[in-house]
Amino acid sequence: MWIQSLISGYLQDSLEQDCTNSLPGMFYPGESPEEHALVSAPQGVMDPVTMWMCDAVIDPVGKGCTQLFNPQASCASVDDDTCRDLAIRNPKIYPEDPMSQQATITQAILNVPSFKEDMLYDACAFEVALLTIDSGPLKGEKLSGRCDHQVALIVCDHDADNYTMWTWVMRKYLTRAGIFEPRYSLQDAAQKLRLSEEDLPNYTSNASVLGGMFCTAILSDDITFATL
Repeated sequence: MWIQSLISGYLQDSLEQDCTNSLPGMFYPGESPEEHALVSAPQGVMDPVTMWMCDAVIDPVGKGCTQLFNPQASCASVDDDTCRDLAIRNPKIYPEDPMSQQATITQAILNVPSFKEDMLYDACAFEVALLTIDSGPLKGEKLSGRCDHQVALIVCDHDADNYTMWTWVMRKYLTRAGIFEPRYSLQDAAQKLRLSEEDLPNYTSNASVLGGMFCTAILSDDITFATL
């Protein structure tokens, strides 16, 4: 129930919905497809939502949560500061704003895995690291090429090449090869981004960084909820 409460709080605080419209509901056997779609809509994985949750629950005192992503993957035509704003802006708040429309494109590109090894080391250095990932390999399936799940990175053993994730009330273990391979060819990258190879340079400055399993991370060094 606390998850439902957080979703409702986010909808009210960020999207300025009232209590009637911000009740996310729950899944139950026999519900109609329309009800299932309505309940599913606010439960999707988005970095703007995770950032809000991190600042609201993990570090509500300092609100120091940060986002880690690969700017080479998604920011071909803007500077780094604008890129960071686009990556974390919620396009649903001001949908008619041109920046929100650009944010939708940027975040769609960031939803294709593009994590680099130095980013993994950076994430491991934080007390809290919430990773957006392609969940296929964790379920014994192939990579889909898109991130659809979030996990907590809880242990990093660089020497043993073993990285422990917490998800679905269990631990899952990955190696660097599992995290970073395969990388995509230019043709594969264009297909994953639903762009032509000619248009690709307009959206990503380095398509060779695309591939693997991880997309982005929300990070915090402070857990201050218990001090409230």
